[in-house]
Amino acid sequence: QIWGSLVKSFSSESRGEDKYLYKDVIKRKGRGLIFLLHGPPGLGKTLTAESVAESTRRPLYHASTGELSINVQQLEKQLFDIFRLGIRWGAVVLLDEADVLMTRRITTELARNAIVAVFLRLIEYYDGMLFLTTNRLEDFDNAFYNRIHITIRYDTLKAPERTNIWRQHLTRASRRNNESQIAGGVSSSPEWSEEAYRLLGQIETNGRDIRNTTRTAYEYARALDEDLSIGHVLTVVRNNLDVDKHPDLPEILQRLEALEREGAERG
Repeated sequence: QIWGSLVKSFSSESRGEDKYLYKDVIKRKGRGLIFLLHGPPGLGKTLTAESVAESTRRPLYHASTGELSINVQQLEKQLFDIFRLGIRWGAVVLLDEADVLMTRRITTELARNAIVAVFLRLIEYYDGMLFLTTNRLEDFDNAFYNRIHITIRYDTLKAPERTNIWRQHLTRASRRNNESQIAGGVSSSPEWSEEAYRLLGQIETNGRDIRNTTRTAYEYARALDEDLSIGHVLTVVRNNLDVDKHPDLPEILQRLEALEREGAERG
């Protein structure tokens, strides 16, 4: 993927490993790497920035526009401080819900126009790696398209993609649960079949809900001093999901319960 290559190239440049990469003719202008991630909530936009920070061994500075002032002068100072720390730390900066900073300018909205102008200027001279997330790409001011290097669209997850996300989160949670059990004097090795992952992937949900369900099931298993199992996940799913919005859910849960019983009988 082109954006993966850009991340690698930018990381090499910022560490002084490449003296021949493109620079803007104006000093300190256009030296950053700016990504725009757009799509519905819960599809992995935040996870993308987290993964880039992890893979490049950089800290992640995560901020949301909901935490920023609506006063132009205060907003400019807050953004300046965020970007200054991003450069000082060599961090990947993630600015969530950037819509309010990038909304299309209109002549009757002077305050909004001032906010957009401030943000345009700051990102144009930002030297670091910046991720912006949004759910409303259609409302953006056209001037931002000249400042953004890579735009990534996130579509609604399909079953195989949900299966992979369940597998990743549950594998990680099971490993943590197992380590906790061993530290407490109990050795365990929970098993999750591919069929269990596949069935979970049939539930129409998003990545954020999968992560939250896994985290809750993990804490529930810990509270009971038990290995993380399908049963813990099923309990959380039943509590959190509305059957009216997921008509196939009862059948999926029944098949998962059958898998759990088979595992218990084998154990």
